[in-house]
Amino acid sequence: MSDISSTAPSRRRTIIVWVLTALAVVAFAGAGLSKLSGSADMVTAFNAFGFPLWFMTLVGLAEVAGAVVLLLPPIAFIGGLGLMGVAGGAFITHMASGDSFGTAIPSIVLFVLITVVTWLSGRNFARTATNIFGQ
Repeated sequence: MSDISSTAPSRRRTIIVWVLTALAVVAFAGAGLSKLSGSADMVTAFNAFGFPLWFMTLVGLAEVAGAVVLLLPPIAFIGGLGLMGVAGGAFITHMASGDSFGTAIPSIVLFVLITVVTWLSGRNFARTATNIFGQ
């Protein structure tokens, strides 16, 4: 009985990490693909922010690449850090452009989500770095 209970928190943690990671992957990949496809809403938003359309493509590529890297546990931490920057930049952009706080809520939610995923995936990254570089 102690064997089962000792693995339960680890199993529960693994499930939580993968569910949150899946949510982040879907959100960031969807946002990135929307930018890469040249969605009219995205073009309008980037024009309103005063950004060139090549920057929209760059952000879209970063979002899709970050989402893919999240699916690779040994380096998910790195993808998470990049996506934290994207979500933080989105929040700052909304606030600096004079948008209402309500408009920035999705970027805040994504920032919190990716921060949690990054924090939880940090253990795998530390283990990988230790295996590569030693203690």
